[in-house]
Amino acid sequence: MNLLLDTCSFLWLTREPSKLSPTAVDLINDEENLLFLSEVSIMEMVMRNSASKLPFSDPPKEWIPARLEYHQVTALPIVPDVIYLSGEWTECTTIPSIGLLPLMPSVKA
Repeated sequence: MNLLLDTCSFLWLTREPSKLSPTAVDLINDEENLLFLSEVSIMEMVMRNSASKLPFSDPPKEWIPARLEYHQVTALPIVPDVIYLSGEWTECTTIPSIGLLPLMPSVKA
């Protein structure tokens, strides 16, 4: 399954994994699942960092890519096709309390 992590779930995965629910941990650790993070989440983290609301141990342009690589999370670009496709995600809902969104099979990284 393709899973889109929201900003909080990515930060919990990388900084405070104990905050992830057991269901989220199981889904993230399932080697058959692919993990994605929207570039909008990356932009959000950078903006929060620049406003001194989200400190990182390294500059965001180093810290974020290192965590993406370590946790095998693929950055999902925001391109017009993805923006328009988002309006067609009628069957997708966030899995309650874990911050993961199953992506439709037609969504490709």
